[in-house]
Amino acid sequence: MLLFLAAFGLVAWAVHVAITGRIPTWSRLLYFAALTGSVIAAYFTTFHYTYLANANTRIHGWPVPTVVFQRDGLGKPWLDFVGPTVILAYPMNLVLFAFVPALMVLVVFWIREHPQMTSIDATAPTEAQSVNKQGISDSTNPYHPPLDT
Repeated sequence: MLLFLAAFGLVAWAVHVAITGRIPTWSRLLYFAALTGSVIAAYFTTFHYTYLANANTRIHGWPVPTVVFQRDGLGKPWLDFVGPTVILAYPMNLVLFAFVPALMVLVVFWIREHPQMTSIDATAPTEAQSVNKQGISDSTNPYHPPLDT
């Protein structure tokens, strides 16, 4: 249950980041499209998907089931098990489906907030380090050829 709460917090944080405009417009639009798809997919898989786990077990909802029906054998009545997932199945499925798009939004947000961490040239020497005050090239720097004076 704690993992679902952590995942819910991550999804809520991603929604906050997207709504406040702290990511580029293209990623915000893609995230809201993915979030809409997650809402629709969670609805249909929670309330309209039924499958047989075996000949005597019928499950409604996926990946978190809403109701499980079991019977003792062929021709016997289906007995239901109604647990707390009747209420919690849809929110849990929504968090599961929205988790990966939320991770992608937070990666874009992190890259945007920390550009020096992801820059390829962050460790490359700058021109100010390779040329002294008189404009003469530092011959010990192999990255910059000598200046023609």
